Amino acid sequence: MSGGKLPPPSSANELLDASLGNYGGPVLVVQGVLDPLNDAELRAEQFGNVREGVEVVRVQAGHCVMDERPGVVADELGRWIEEEVEKPPPME
Repeated sequence: MSGGKLPPPSSANELLDASLGNYGGPVLVVQGVLDPLNDAELRAEQFGNVREGVEVVRVQAGHCVMDERPGVVADELGRWIEEEVEKPPPME
């Protein structure tokens, strides 16, 4: 829609909080632990503590981990997708 306004930005923990009606499915976070723009180790820990179903992989890279270590990111993503596809659906 032309001229529409974007919603206000949300933090990652808000976006991943299923109790707020947001996305509750599986998530892979590939975090560069050498990121100079934030406390990367703390950020990785916080992502991992948001809720069940969030997997954090720490990589020896900086802020743009997918540019700095594309092979590692691709391997981790491929592994994660295969594992998620093989999981049985959650029981309701």
